[in-house]
Amino acid sequence: MRAVFIHDHIFKECNGKFYSEGKLTLTTWQRYLDHIDNLIVIGRSEHIDESSVNEYSLSSSESIVFKCVKSIKPIDRLLTSKIDSFLESIIIDCDFVICRLPSFLGIRAFYMAKKLNKKTVIELVGCPYDALKFHGSIVGKILAPIERLKLRKVIKRSDDIIYVTNEFLQQRYPTSGNTIGISNVELMPSQFKYKNRKGEDNFKIGFIGSLNAKYKGLHDLIKAISKLNNTSIELHVLGSGDNQKYIDLAESFQMSKQLHFHKPIKGGERVLEWLSQYDLYVQPSHTEGLPRALIEAMSIGLPCIGSRVGGIPELLPETALFEAKNCNELSYKIGLYVNSSQLRQQQSDINRKIAKGYYFDILAAKRTKFMESFFDK
Repeated sequence: MRAVFIHDHIFKECNGKFYSEGKLTLTTWQRYLDHIDNLIVIGRSEHIDESSVNEYSLSSSESIVFKCVKSIKPIDRLLTSKIDSFLESIIIDCDFVICRLPSFLGIRAFYMAKKLNKKTVIELVGCPYDALKFHGSIVGKILAPIERLKLRKVIKRSDDIIYVTNEFLQQRYPTSGNTIGISNVELMPSQFKYKNRKGEDNFKIGFIGSLNAKYKGLHDLIKAISKLNNTSIELHVLGSGDNQKYIDLAESFQMSKQLHFHKPIKGGERVLEWLSQYDLYVQPSHTEGLPRALIEAMSIGLPCIGSRVGGIPELLPETALFEAKNCNELSYKIGLYVNSSQLRQQQSDINRKIAKGYYFDILAAKRTKFMESFFDK
């Protein structure tokens, strides 16, 4: 049996092999290869030099064929015939279609699969409305309700859906089809653990996210830290993108020496090792599905606080939540953790316990049962 997986993900290509920043790796593909013989992956791709390969996780294998487009132009989203023909040429020879949404390619593939009477499963990993609304552009605000409506129509027509949340996405995008809530973040027990550093000179806060995505809320976090007037607080940022606007913002608050940027690193243990250096992890997003970095931080027992959006309230207790974009409340919450090692230890224990529910063996058993029901139909 052959299946095709479709998403707008940008893979990194070098010498015919494809790599990912950590979201779509060989571990991801094995979820499907346990039930099928071959997998085709459709996404976007860009070339990288050999010197950059070690920054990413391998996504290629002998059982996987990548058929990626170089880019999706604005005209392609309006006049879809070219993309539709490309998708049809691949889907027609497949038995199953796996659409990860929200994504342009995923929605076009869903309709093509329906046209060709192919069995289709949806993986819903986020909400396009929030992502576009908080993108920061007028175009994003205009497109937000349109994309939400498109996705709702797809979900209502879907027979099988995997939500990455337990409540949030199910409430926004309901369906009468066969569903299950399973996180797409799967953890393995790690050797790295949070150390409650009492009496250290500097208090170190970690943040992971794209620097080009304003909705990740990094600017809110910088403002919140500046309000504490505490030069011993350091903010360490791991992510790709243009950091100049954040450097300028930190300078305006006279906290340039407190802001530190780190180059992206390969996912997995290296990220957990990076997180283990810090005293607190903050997820100040304006919108989220179920954030991988937050769950990874929780898994090593790192105290965390996050905004009250998306699936974050499913992960953190009420005492660790704040209203998105409310810099005063965020500043107050940070101050509580800075000043109380007891609070940090209490939440460390809670986080580690919650994160165990995202261990690979637990999620794999749930996913396997659902996928078997899909592939055996």
